[in-house]
Amino acid sequence: MRILLVNNDNKYCTAVSKILQKKGHNAAIALRGNDALDEFHAHPYPVVITELDLPDMSGIDLLRNVKQTHSDTMVILNAPSTSMDIAIKAFRYGAEDFLFRTSDDISVMPEVLNKAEKKLRLIEEKRSLIEQLKYKNELLEQDNQKLGRWSMFDVCSGLYNQDCFDEMFGRELTRCQLYHRQFSLILLDISPFISLQQKTQTANTLLQGLAQVIKERFRRTDLVTRLREDYFAILLPETLKEGAVCVETILGELAKKYLKETLGAETTDDIIINFGLATFPEDGTDSMTLLKAAKENISQGSFKKYGTGTEKHECK
Repeated sequence: MRILLVNNDNKYCTAVSKILQKKGHNAAIALRGNDALDEFHAHPYPVVITELDLPDMSGIDLLRNVKQTHSDTMVILNAPSTSMDIAIKAFRYGAEDFLFRTSDDISVMPEVLNKAEKKLRLIEEKRSLIEQLKYKNELLEQDNQKLGRWSMFDVCSGLYNQDCFDEMFGRELTRCQLYHRQFSLILLDISPFISLQQKTQTANTLLQGLAQVIKERFRRTDLVTRLREDYFAILLPETLKEGAVCVETILGELAKKYLKETLGAETTDDIIINFGLATFPEDGTDSMTLLKAAKENISQGSFKKYGTGTEKHECK
């Protein structure tokens, strides 16, 4: 262990240094407080043994300077005798121990140093455990962030999922109510998508491709989600009904084209792409009313259907 001895008695320091070296320690000597500080700041020591009375400063001042920059350093004060007030002051500033200058002070020094070394080892172990814990916490936080992102997405389609839709739908509704703005909601239903999945072994690939086709047609501010196996929801901020009608017209053409190109015309003969549309505040001022209005449009066929034998509505 590296030890810095600070004492204006060179003979005393030399004698102590030899004893410490025999015990396996590496001791450096400084005869003045400022010299000790220069040496310490250049090469910080885990243990400093200093005389209480130095030529240029007190051992208490040296203790304070050391502790200000390296709080883990063990500082042991050495003095012929001391008062209780000085001892209390020294311990208040972080002194590890006192060695009183007696005939056997050198003999007890190894015991004091062993005590300091054990404490330093515990401090280092604690620091190491804290660093490990900090690193593991960072990894855990990264994993939690990934899980948080993953929990927002539908695994098969890669689109935002029902939970994300519910949260963002609520936020958009609150924003529009507060600032008297408008938005539209499009529901897209592909029937019969379940039977379609049973006819192909690439259902997930098909769903991902269709989701990509849908997502590519929208702005960054729009929210495209998958609510169930054959059901999509698209949230269009700052969009009136006329604009949403044009969006679903284009989207229906693209979706039908994609399905035909991917599966073939015969496979898609029975596929119908249904749209339902609701606009805030025209069709409702709360989430349940708006969703109900959009779903009723699907079930009543009020808005566009794309498929064999159905009429294609043009965007006006």
